Amino acid sequence: MTGVSLKFLKIILLVACAGLCILAIFTNAIRFDMPIGYAGMYTSMSDELARANFILPQTASFYGPGGIPFAYPPLGFYLMALFVKMGVSPFFYLRYAPPGIGLAGLLVFFGLSRRIFSSTSTAILATLFASASPYLFESHIWAAGIVRGLAFVLFTLSFWMFINLKPGQNLNKKGILVGILAGFVALTHLAYVFFLFLWPGIWIVFHPKEKIWQAIPAILAGFLVTILPWFAILAIRYGLNIFSYVMNSHGTLLWTEVLGSPAQILSLLQVSISKLFETPLLAILAITGIGYQIYQKRYDLLALFCITALFNIESRRFINILGIMLAAHFLFSLYHAASQNKMARLGMSVVILLAAVVIYSSGIIQIQKTSPSITTSLIEVSKYISSETPAQSQYLFIADFNEAEWFPYLAQRTPIIAPWGGEWLGNLEEQTTLFYDSFACARAADLPCLEDAITRSGRSPDYFIMMKKKYRPLIALLEDTNGWEKLYNNREYQVWQRK
Repeated sequence: MTGVSLKFLKIILLVACAGLCILAIFTNAIRFDMPIGYAGMYTSMSDELARANFILPQTASFYGPGGIPFAYPPLGFYLMALFVKMGVSPFFYLRYAPPGIGLAGLLVFFGLSRRIFSSTSTAILATLFASASPYLFESHIWAAGIVRGLAFVLFTLSFWMFINLKPGQNLNKKGILVGILAGFVALTHLAYVFFLFLWPGIWIVFHPKEKIWQAIPAILAGFLVTILPWFAILAIRYGLNIFSYVMNSHGTLLWTEVLGSPAQILSLLQVSISKLFETPLLAILAITGIGYQIYQKRYDLLALFCITALFNIESRRFINILGIMLAAHFLFSLYHAASQNKMARLGMSVVILLAAVVIYSSGIIQIQKTSPSITTSLIEVSKYISSETPAQSQYLFIADFNEAEWFPYLAQRTPIIAPWGGEWLGNLEEQTTLFYDSFACARAADLPCLEDAITRSGRSPDYFIMMKKKYRPLIALLEDTNGWEKLYNNREYQVWQRK
């Protein structure tokens, strides 16, 4: 194949990849008039910022017991608050901003993949796989992508700029810019900045000849200057413990407790790679790709994968990112290995095409199975609660995860049990346990069990809000119990009050 025809083929692949990526990430925004997934707390905090004219409030209203502090990294909230101030509907923003941010993230991911593997073809295929990854979609393109999607863009851009640093006259200036970007990551999502420090540290160890370590002082200077105002405000208001709470809230630092137990480490690794296996073919190619890296005696990506996998739930996004890269690289390595034989090359082209079709279509099918949690019935019951109950009243919401996350924002009332924001108080595990215990008791129609969960919360709900579809036995039990009164009923939800 001539150089001109090869270049033309790559252009066709780029255009096709771009079209398929746009289809994958915007499909649900166009199909539905409500955002997918959860972002009620983020929306509430953005609204509070807009009302406070961008001054950080002392607390976040409505979310969970205990007076959740307004302590989340605020960059994504500031961005949304800016659009809200300009008159953009929060729901419109939550539908289209995450896909738009996600598209920017894919562009940067393409550049990063191309830099790591020195291959445009690998970068194209990896970007296509990333666009249709169900877990990356859930993390970055759902409504909560106003935070995590933005963090992914900044994380990927920072790491790409970091590994492109070269010793020279502009090293310190470029290092400061990388540090500022890293600071923006910290102002968006703390888990992403944790891995942003982990990955460059590993990269430096395996690429000592690149002398990137010379830029570390400049990077740290840019980083500290960027985060200092926010860090100082939070430290003065709430103390330093608030940062350690959130860093370990999703088990990120759990590895320090299990290093002495191989069985627990195996369990930890299983959790970390679990989401990669949502697309089995992709997982198989990724694991095979790790073996290929060992065969090639390239250990930097192997170290990134293995060490990242030690950090539990939060590591799953980064394992997916690395797995996608490794899978794409392995496929094109097979193609290049067969490039001397025309028939073998044609056969490998077919294999790559089939793999791309299977992985992309599998992802799209899973992505399109999702639907908004905010329904007409949920909005109706939230309006009833906000208009017909005292402002200080509290409730127990018995439904599904996403609906429960949205309800405080929609109803402007406080739940007695809610894990969201609990990490900033150091009680995430306690609140999460109570939250899922209450759901389990309700599904079993076990009223004493439910009352026990309420007692353990230390609070008493003024109202039960229940999803009828999943909790009909409990509703029947309440109807036969003299202690409860039904106040409201619509197609999907009921509201009950203790007599």
